[in-house]
Amino acid sequence: MESFEITQPSQFMVTVFKFAGLWHNKEPWTIVEYVHSVLVQVPFSIAYVLFMCINLAFVDDLKTSTESLYMTLTELAMLAKSYNLVRKHQEIAALLKKMQSPILAPRTAKELDMYKRPYRSFNRQRVIFVVISISCIVSGYIAAAASQVMKLPFPAWLPFDWKSSGRNYWIGYSYEVLAMTLTTITNASCDLFQAYILFQIALFFQLLSTRLQALGYSDNASKFTLMESMQMHQYIASMAKDAEKILTYPLFFQINVSAIVICFSAFQLTLLSPVKDPGTFLQYFYYMGAMIIEILLPCYYGNEITVQSDLTSTAVYNSNWTEMSHPHKRLIYQFMERLKRPTRILAGGYFMVNLKALMSVIQSAYSLFALIINLEK
Repeated sequence: MESFEITQPSQFMVTVFKFAGLWHNKEPWTIVEYVHSVLVQVPFSIAYVLFMCINLAFVDDLKTSTESLYMTLTELAMLAKSYNLVRKHQEIAALLKKMQSPILAPRTAKELDMYKRPYRSFNRQRVIFVVISISCIVSGYIAAAASQVMKLPFPAWLPFDWKSSGRNYWIGYSYEVLAMTLTTITNASCDLFQAYILFQIALFFQLLSTRLQALGYSDNASKFTLMESMQMHQYIASMAKDAEKILTYPLFFQINVSAIVICFSAFQLTLLSPVKDPGTFLQYFYYMGAMIIEILLPCYYGNEITVQSDLTSTAVYNSNWTEMSHPHKRLIYQFMERLKRPTRILAGGYFMVNLKALMSVIQSAYSLFALIINLEK
């Protein structure tokens, strides 16, 4: 069978993390790696988010507040996810290594295809999300450059008077282009990486169900035994717990922030005309689409983990257990008892990461949107 890299969908995100100074292959980091991280993160990520936060002190109306807050909150979430990535670097690397265990490797052409089809789908989702995210900031760059008045692509305070001359303006504009491009791609990669971890665990549960369903039949091509299946389930469940420890607080922060920023971007769209200001309109339109995808992916794959883990008990029942020996039947009974409680991912230890969480975000965003519209009137 052809060689297959199980963690292949994560390679794009890891490459971005390495460029941004958030990921290195070896522990501890070398001096060169520390310097690289500081030179990239401090001026173009940390400082830029700080400038956005300072700018909030100068807003004085609802329109300007929502215009500044929507991206500031997104950038703060990006910093939180980046910090978690660095702080949990060893745990994440260990989890990726566990995903490459031989017990999870495809053993037949059917199992290989089971991996390849979802991988192609996830890669398409990655491309769509990254393209929409980049389209958002590019629309902002074009709208600012084409504006008749001097304005930065995104509201931020800068430590010099960028309005005093054309030279200062283009210096500030260029800085924002560099900083926003870096933080946007980093933020998108963090979101995709979180979704990938959940996606991969859900796929492992699906593989387990396929192997369980073939138990006891003569055409069991993978030659997977009952004991191996029980070990595989325990192995995947432990990975799910590790993933929850890594992702719990970033997901909690992201889910809570998403409702606010989706609401603010929708409010800004009501104030804009796609004819008079198409660049800015497209900026908010793409941004709202990116935010919906950003929260959709982890909620969907978190829901898939629960669904696929719950289906493992059905797969055991569909196996040829009636023809097995009595000791094997007792093991199956014990295994079925263990499978009664499906695996689930909690955000912040409070609520499940599933499609209900996504609906709660949409409902909260709509409620806040209706409130802001009434205040504006």
